This record gives sequence, structure tokens and C-alpha cells, in this order.
Amino acid sequence: IERLRKRIASAVEKNTDRPMLAKATRSFTLIQRFEMQYLKDDPGRREACRELMREIAEWNSAYKEVCNRHRDEPQYLDMLNQLQGLEIKYRSAAELSDSDNETDVLFAAGRKVRLRLRRYAQAVALLEAWLEKNVESASRRGTEVRSTIDKYHGECIGWVADKIVESRALAERGNLADAISIMQVIVEECALPDSLHAAKNQLAALKSRQK
Repeated sequence: IERLRKRIASAVEKNTDRPMLAKATRSFTLIQRFEMQYLKDDPGRREACRELMREIAEWNSAYKEVCNRHRDEPQYLDMLNQLQGLEIKYRSAAELSDSDNETDVLFAAGRKVRLRLRRYAQAVALLEAWLEKNVESASRRGTEVRSTIDKYHGECIGWVADKIVESRALAERGNLADAISIMQVIVEECALPDSLHAAKNQLAALKSRQK
């Protein structure tokens, strides 16, 4: 009876954890793709190694515990082992004891705006924080950081305008919940000040249609 109780409890726990395990698997797949895209041909590329270490740290924070609970299933044990292997393989080239340089921060910001929903606000925040921290020591590349900030501000206006149009079309096709979800992300993580007001207005208009 006790063994049966344990088996039932284990099954219940696994069923409860399935959504998180699914997210862990998707996130792990993205990490694998990152390695293939940026490090396959140049495993010593410092800025990519540093970004990979950050991605792995975020995965560990979000999913390591739940995967450890289910390490009796080979797929989750394999993920844990592979991520540990990636840390060992690339940690030295990441030079984590050093602060980010211009190349590092430009690479990290660039990845933010290559997402399907471009995180312009997050990218600019990274770049501005770097400039503030390195205001006296920023080299010639500091100019590139500033020009990239200006470029993102300009791009964001048109991109948000396009997404507003897309969200309206999505809502008209009966996908109101999806349209709201997308605009919520844009308001919280993507839009910069010049386009934030328009994004908020569109989100409010979409939400008003739920009533």
C-alpha cells in the first residue's frame, strides 16, 4: 500500500509539473540552437559565450529544480547533463570575471531585437546601463553604442505601428485574446517612449472589446 501511495504521489507530481517541464524543454532547445548558430564555427567567441552563460543561468534558475525532481526520466536527466557540459565547455572563453565590453553589450542587445516580439525597451536599457557604467572609460566603440540606441528608437516607432495594425486584424479575425497578449508584451517589454502611448492606447482599446 505504501509503495502504491508513493507511485500515485509521484504520478500526481509529474502531472502537476508537466507545463513547467514543457517550458524547460522548449528553452533547452533554444539554447541548443544558440550554440549551433553562434558557436559551432567559433567556440571561442567571447560575447556569444557570455550570452550563452546567461541563458544557462536563467534556465537553471527557472527549470533546474523541476527537472531534478524528474531526473528518473532520461530526457530531463539528459538536459541537465548537457547544460552542465555546455557550462564547462564555454565558461573559460566567456571570461565572466571581466565586465561587459562594447562588443558584449551590443551582441546582447542585438539578440533582444531579433526576437519575434522585438524587445527594444530591454535592448536600449542594456545599452544605456552600459554607457552609464562606462561613461569615462568608453572607447571609440562607445559611439557605436550610442548610435545603436538612436537606431533602435527610430526602428521601434515603425515596428510598433505595424504591430498595432496586426493586432487589429488579429482581433477582427476573432483572435482577441491573442491580440491582447501580444500588445501586453509590447507595452511591457518592447515599446520605447515615442511609441509607448500608442501601444497602451491599442491595448486599452482591445481590452475594452472584452466587456
